[in-house]
Amino acid sequence: MNPSKTLISVIKLSRPHNVFITFLGVLVGAAVIDPNATRDLYTVLLISIPALAVAAGGYIVNDYYDIEIDRRSKPWRPLVRGDITPRAALTISIALFALGVLISFPLLGIFVGLFVAANTLLTYLYSWRLKRLGLVGNIAVSMLSANSILYGSISYASVQSNIDPKSLGLALIPWLFAFIMSLSREIVKGIEDISGDREQGVRTLAVTRGYVYASLITIALLVFLLAIVALPLIYRWSVGYLALSITSIIIFLASVASIPVSRDMGIAVKRASISRSVSKASLLLGTLAFLVWAIS
Repeated sequence: MNPSKTLISVIKLSRPHNVFITFLGVLVGAAVIDPNATRDLYTVLLISIPALAVAAGGYIVNDYYDIEIDRRSKPWRPLVRGDITPRAALTISIALFALGVLISFPLLGIFVGLFVAANTLLTYLYSWRLKRLGLVGNIAVSMLSANSILYGSISYASVQSNIDPKSLGLALIPWLFAFIMSLSREIVKGIEDISGDREQGVRTLAVTRGYVYASLITIALLVFLLAIVALPLIYRWSVGYLALSITSIIIFLASVASIPVSRDMGIAVKRASISRSVSKASLLLGTLAFLVWAIS
């Protein structure tokens, strides 16, 4: 197989835009416990290596196990097109997992290393089995997405001696927001992939309860997030955070609102696809919102 074509396929499978959001999550976690972390990007980049390796490996192994589903719903994916072999994709993902875990222990210590190892295991289990369980899988992968923030806090604290351990608790605030936003996105993705998921026995909310129920649950989650958006201001005041966070929630909520009133499943799937794309912008804006909050 052409090496350059394989490399391009690996880059596509690893979803660089999502890996970048993982980096921003690490940066937010570090900045929450020490606002000066934004001026220490070398250290942040260094501690990000394990998280970025595991994230990239996770996206690749996810496509490896989703190849049959993607044959129907996403035929343009590199594995479906034959741009890279499944065996090569699996090997590369395992290598990235191993890299992330093995680097974390000498770089960041036993506690952080164990945290990385546990998240790596959960990442693999999600693609291998948990994803087929529907909501359980949605919760697992949403935790993994949000955990980049916790990782940023504990890893940055491990390499800095002047961090107050009590400040680590502040990381739970952006973690909660990231978890709910990610969970909403996962449920919407279940609507988009409903046909392939049904064929492969993946028990998402859209498959088991229908796209109307799944989209209404997503709307409820986003409305709840909007209701508690001012919670972080109890600890730190930031107009910039408030503007960015409200915008991130509103645009995602507006895109989801059209799904339950769709005339049929075909229209609902198209609207869910649009909503999933919008959710990427929402996640980015939400992450930036908490970065602004952290350094305020």
